[in-house]
Formats: sequence, C-alpha cells, structure tokens
Amino acid sequence: MDYSFHYGVAPEALSRFEKDTFDLIVCSHVIEHLPKAEGYKLIYELDRLSKFSIIVASPNGYSFQRPVDDFGNSDMFNMHISSWTPRELRDCMYQRIYGERGPKIIFKRGRGKYIMKTKLQWMLLSIMLPYFQKFPSLMVTFIAVRRL
Repeated sequence: MDYSFHYGVAPEALSRFEKDTFDLIVCSHVIEHLPKAEGYKLIYELDRLSKFSIIVASPNGYSFQRPVDDFGNSDMFNMHISSWTPRELRDCMYQRIYGERGPKIIFKRGRGKYIMKTKLQWMLLSIMLPYFQKFPSLMVTFIAVRRL
C-alpha cells in the first residue's frame, strides 16, 4: 500500500496535485486558520483531489485562539481567523457530521477548559457523549465526512 502525507500545504499549493490524487484526505483543525474565502477554496481543492472520502474537523463557530504557540512564541498561523458550523459543511455536500468534543454548555468560552469538577459529572458526560455526538451543532467541535 502506498501512503502519502503532506503537512502545511496551503490551498494555493494544492493546485500542483492532479485531480483524484488521494483516496482519503483528512483536514483536521486547519480550515479555521484561514480567511473564509480561503476556507472555501480549501474545500474545493479537497473535493478535487479526493477519489473517495474527505474528513474535515473544526471548532463549531468562532473559537478564540491566541496567535502564540505552545512555547509562548508569536505565531500568526496559530490564530483562528474564521468560524465554521456543521450547517456550512453540510451545504458543501458533507453527508455525515458528528460532534467531536463535548457539549458547548459545559465548556468555558475563551478558556479552552471544561467547567466540570467532579468524577460523577465526567462519568455522566461519558455515558451521554454518544447521544450528544448526533447533534453536532451543540458540540464544541465537529467532524464532517464527505464520501464521493
């Protein structure tokens, strides 16, 4: 089996690849780092390059992220520029959309942390998570899948 990994490829650079180059494309937490118009270009290029499936993961709506990397260095590429919703990806022909990371109601906005404190709360969340995942608009992040 032949595997090909390409990291850090911007939408413009994707045009160098031929149509239907990849069987599966995974674009995890990238699209929110681009302006909205560039995000739509990225979606177009992913569609052009994939033979069978595309998976896109993103925060649900705007999620503030500072332009600083994990080491405290200034990094403008780390900043979230645009917001995406499950409905927008569904409008781009993504058929399956799942909630990925916890319900919004238990998440502190701007802090990146859950407000839950006890083991009982975490246990209840773990039991309910499969049900929440069926309602991606209620979740902090989501995954959208397109099969061609």
